[in-house]
Amino acid sequence: MKNVSSFTILPVLLALAGLPGCNKSDEQAAAQAQRDAADTSREAQNEANDKIAAAKREADEAEAKAAAARTEVKNSVQKDIDAVDRKISYLKERGATAKGNAQKNVAAAQGEVETRRAAVQANVRKLETETGSAWESAKAAVDRDLTALKAAVDSLETTVTGK
Repeated sequence: MKNVSSFTILPVLLALAGLPGCNKSDEQAAAQAQRDAADTSREAQNEANDKIAAAKREADEAEAKAAAARTEVKNSVQKDIDAVDRKISYLKERGATAKGNAQKNVAAAQGEVETRRAAVQANVRKLETETGSAWESAKAAVDRDLTALKAAVDSLETTVTGK
């Protein structure tokens, strides 16, 4: 066996003695890094949750505004329909007294009014169920059909009154 001097062993012993200390500081640094990462992750999750909650509130507010606007449109359309219905009833009563060719013309005009009225009612039902762009399309159809119904009623009025 070789004679090992104390100068050779001493640095090795010192190095070995220092290892646990290095490991401990490395472990502390790793633990601190892990805590920092967990804090950062928690902050990011809280921020994401806040943004999600804000987006949900905004969506709920937008939906409430859209629902109010849809209700307002439906009420307005229903008022127009009710007014047209009253006029139709009045004109039917007046048209019932027509004779001969006038009766045929009144019947034809009433048939057109009823066809237009059915189209309006079908599209009004769509207003109850549709949302988004489909609702906008249904509203446009109701407006278009209501205009056509009013024109048909005006034609019926002209036929009934002869004016």
